[in-house]
Amino acid sequence: GLPVLRCLVLEIDGRENRNTSLTEEPEVTRVIVCGEVGFPCLRIFNYYSPIAGINFSFAAGAMPIVDDLSIAFNAAKTESVGTSGDFDLGIEYLPSLVKIRCYVYGYGDDSSRVEAAEAAIREAANAHPNRPTLDLV
Repeated sequence: GLPVLRCLVLEIDGRENRNTSLTEEPEVTRVIVCGEVGFPCLRIFNYYSPIAGINFSFAAGAMPIVDDLSIAFNAAKTESVGTSGDFDLGIEYLPSLVKIRCYVYGYGDDSSRVEAAEAAIREAANAHPNRPTLDLV
């Protein structure tokens, strides 16, 4: 494991899985960062995926001291990622969170998805006990 990792940057290029046939849908993969295998010392988490959507959510205890969260994603490619609705990342499980930077991309005629994503993230930030600062770009 990486128990003393302090900063993690994930960059997803959005390329489709090349191992599927033309008639098969690519397998959807979702990552849930959980307490048993989380990152106990991580302070900064950056997720950059402007072409692809979000494919992760946080679980309780996974990243207990993350205070700086940066995410960039394509709203049109993001399905519901949580049990409570679209764009539920589980930021309520980041108890030390104080700053969120969010870049919501939209390509084509998907402005409603961008607006929905921004509204959901704004609502989650406002509901967080720390009231983290939110910078929507």
